[in-house]
Amino acid sequence: MWLGTSLLREYRGDGHIAALTGAKLSGIEALITFVATGRSFTPAMAQSSRGWTDEQWADAIDDLRCRGFADGDGPELALTPAGTQLRDDVEAVTNRLARPPWRQLGDAGTETLRRIVTDLSWLIVDAGTIDSRNFADVCLHAEDAVLVAALARALVETEARAAREGHAAPPTRTERLAAWRASRSGLDDDLLNPVTGLPEQAATVARLLVDHCRDALDDAGDTDAVQEMLRILLARGNGAAFQRTAFRRSGRLADVVNSAVAATGTDRWVG
Repeated sequence: MWLGTSLLREYRGDGHIAALTGAKLSGIEALITFVATGRSFTPAMAQSSRGWTDEQWADAIDDLRCRGFADGDGPELALTPAGTQLRDDVEAVTNRLARPPWRQLGDAGTETLRRIVTDLSWLIVDAGTIDSRNFADVCLHAEDAVLVAALARALVETEARAAREGHAAPPTRTERLAAWRASRSGLDDDLLNPVTGLPEQAATVARLLVDHCRDALDDAGDTDAVQEMLRILLARGNGAAFQRTAFRRSGRLADVVNSAVAATGTDRWVG
């Protein structure tokens, strides 16, 4: 099973290399255009972890800039519209080239494989290899802290009512994994729907939480305020998104702390 899933992964990787070659991107250019999407490493981390020299990195950025694919430099490195289209085309070709093995497996075979590897994944989770403890976000806005407090109070009340009615149940493995996913990705990526166990947009899962606690929110008179604060939060982004953006700018953790301190209005700085 390990070999089979590894082969599927590597098959997709080979197709990705073919797509990058077809797009006339070298190895360093492929890395830089991926970094410039803002979905992965900071430029400094990508360069140092792959061993590219400053001269090689600068030359590759200059080449991409001349071809109209990149703009800016360092923390401000970004893709132009043409560069964004190029990366989208590479991903589309990669997906197309990766389909044949899955067609060979068919729907039934794919579902069997999904079930087997899911069961194996849960063995890893249950063994404690993945730490599924939840970590609180840093609330940089007072209304975000109020929102978290209101939802926490409503959730406690909702579960207490369920316990009094004999409906309480221990957290399921899906809920544990959902909590781990939330602590890892925040609102920046899909979350797990704790009911279906399937990925959903973060906004959808957040609204499901409000619906789950609606009776308690109504009784406390918090429903309208919670819905408005959640709307603002989803539009603006949370503290985790703010911190990731700050880190992408410089690659320095101290700058993440400094940005958070500045955003909360104090004058204490980290060197």
